[in-house]
Amino acid sequence: MNLQRIHLAYFSATGTTARYMQAISKGIDAAQTNTIKLSEIKDDTITIPANELIVFGIPVFSGRIPQFAQKAIQRIKGNNTPAIITCIYGNRDFDDALLELKNLAQANGFNVVSAAAFVAQHSIFPKVAKGRPHAADLAQAAQFGVRSIQNLHTNAPITIKGSYPYRAIKPVPLRPTTTKQCNNCGSCMKQCPVQAMHPDNPKKIDKKKCISCMHCISICPKQAKKLGGLLYWIASQKFNRNFAMSRENYIVYQAD
Repeated sequence: MNLQRIHLAYFSATGTTARYMQAISKGIDAAQTNTIKLSEIKDDTITIPANELIVFGIPVFSGRIPQFAQKAIQRIKGNNTPAIITCIYGNRDFDDALLELKNLAQANGFNVVSAAAFVAQHSIFPKVAKGRPHAADLAQAAQFGVRSIQNLHTNAPITIKGSYPYRAIKPVPLRPTTTKQCNNCGSCMKQCPVQAMHPDNPKKIDKKKCISCMHCISICPKQAKKLGGLLYWIASQKFNRNFAMSRENYIVYQAD
């Protein structure tokens, strides 16, 4: 199918969601691609026409969609517009996140034609699913894009793993700290999706706001944000043992 325009709507804390989105986009091969960064949506409403396509990409936090991303998605409207939905998770489980994303998309006027939960290196415990997405993951994501656009104008049911009511959101008790390498450049403060850095002193992190997405660690030019301490070491040992076995990507299409 010769698709003229697609929209990639996503948040990528450590870069892995962006890599999957790029692979899916490559498979779709549209004439034009527009990027919508969910962390930058404020009060505007974005409308996607029925003759275009949107691809949602959301990292999974504790089996759910992060609340700031929920609010951003609610500001993106469709008109029976076809949508591909994806969640990226760190090899534990995506739990209710993909079902939640489907319900959000459908409530906003989108026709969900396909869905996937892709595995990526864990953002807090990077030894888990280390190196993913690897080449085979990205090839599978590209093929997912190819297959997805074959049913753009159908309205068949799509069944997705998950349960409702959704599982409770449980904050992660592990948050980055700032080292003496910090030069107060403010990059983390400007790009934090929940404004957890103090505007006058980005070394300070508001623990009540921080969602442990690790975006600040990923983008810091001085590598001045890090995780550490006894609690982190204990948690990492347990998590690494429990989720050492690499999981497969989960993919479904309409009427599968």
